[in-house]
Amino acid sequence: MRAERWEPIDGINGPCGQIAFSYSPLHTATVSMRFDGIAAGPPRDLILKFRQVIVLSGEEECPGGFVRAPAVQSLPKLERGDNASWTFPLLKLVDSEPLDQYQMIFHQRAPNPPLAHFFLVSMHNLLHVIASADVHAAWNIRRKTTKILMPLLNEGTDCWRPVDAKQCEDGGFEILGIMPAGEVWQFAPGNRVRCQEKRFADGSTPLVAMELVTDER
Repeated sequence: MRAERWEPIDGINGPCGQIAFSYSPLHTATVSMRFDGIAAGPPRDLILKFRQVIVLSGEEECPGGFVRAPAVQSLPKLERGDNASWTFPLLKLVDSEPLDQYQMIFHQRAPNPPLAHFFLVSMHNLLHVIASADVHAAWNIRRKTTKILMPLLNEGTDCWRPVDAKQCEDGGFEILGIMPAGEVWQFAPGNRVRCQEKRFADGSTPLVAMELVTDER
């Protein structure tokens, strides 16, 4: 048995911090590979959708569990970035005995797509998946929340309230939270706004909500 790099999507440039997975509906698995946190990567998760799942087995980070894997020293490396000597986080196992056994059983009943043995590696845990070789992969960018200043209306003078907002891919900010009773915000929660820095008398330059972002049709 040997391991090969598996790159179902561009942008795998560092180690994976942690793997989470679910098995639902039947014979379908969704795997989330987190690349930030202790792995110090960007705030995004790699979401993998497996179908016709036959084996889904998680274990602690040291191989040697229920499903056999190649020796750690033989696993392919990242060969890029700040952790070039670390193990590449997405692998396929070739000449896998479990894969050969399941392939023989399930492919006696045609038509069935080819199966593959995937081996996913993180700094905390590992995951074996034997499933259809056709896998859907996509990045999910987790937007961090930040504080912006919301202009208040009907106050008689210029007033602002710090509110939580989530940065969007278009550079705008989605307003979070609930408008307190007795206040009127210039932009309601759930709206997307453009922000600009504003210099105040104390020298601070926070982001201030300036205008509503409208979807162009």
